Amino acid sequence: MQLGVMKMLLQFNFANHKSFREETSLDLTATGIKEYNDHIFEIGEEKILPTAAIYGANAGGKSNVMDAFHYMYYYVASSFGFDLD
Repeated sequence: MQLGVMKMLLQFNFANHKSFREETSLDLTATGIKEYNDHIFEIGEEKILPTAAIYGANAGGKSNVMDAFHYMYYYVASSFGFDLD
């Protein structure tokens, strides 16, 4: 499936946030996936997964991944208001 110009986050890495001490990565690239080609977007040379699911045991850190993402979003969105001098 080909799309027009699109901007999206392809990979989110974080470390030392709540229960995640080591670096953790949420990757939306479809490297190595050969099935379900009709569900994969191609942007330039990249093959992209349109959705991601985070699942696991209770108290496994799923909410902490979303909290880390929210933390990053807040600081990027608010960064224009920061006085860096």
